[in-house]
Amino acid sequence: MTQSTGIRTGDRRHFSDGLHSHSHNANTVLHKEKDNGCYPLRMTIRVLIFGSLARELSCKEITIDVTAPATVRDLNQALAAKHPSKAAFFQSARLAVNHAFAKPDAPVQSTDEVALIELVGGG
Repeated sequence: MTQSTGIRTGDRRHFSDGLHSHSHNANTVLHKEKDNGCYPLRMTIRVLIFGSLARELSCKEITIDVTAPATVRDLNQALAAKHPSKAAFFQSARLAVNHAFAKPDAPVQSTDEVALIELVGGG
């Protein structure tokens, strides 16, 4: 995204390219102006997958689009929607964000490294 200049009005900052930002849950959220309102921006997240799931899906990563700001829970739901045959698995899957297990309400940015951690059993 190119940088644009902005004018601050109240708790919002309006940009010359039609974007405006405001604070939301300690994150800055960008919105694109649309008619008389605005709609939230989407961001693309790349989720790395490994092991038997990668073999089963014939891929090493899944790219999903979510509305910013997003949480790990949002990613789980988007993964389930993208792969309905694995919906139950994806809804409860553990995700690591930047090399650490993340709780469902943890925020996720488009620049984060996200990996699906498949639990394995053993003795």
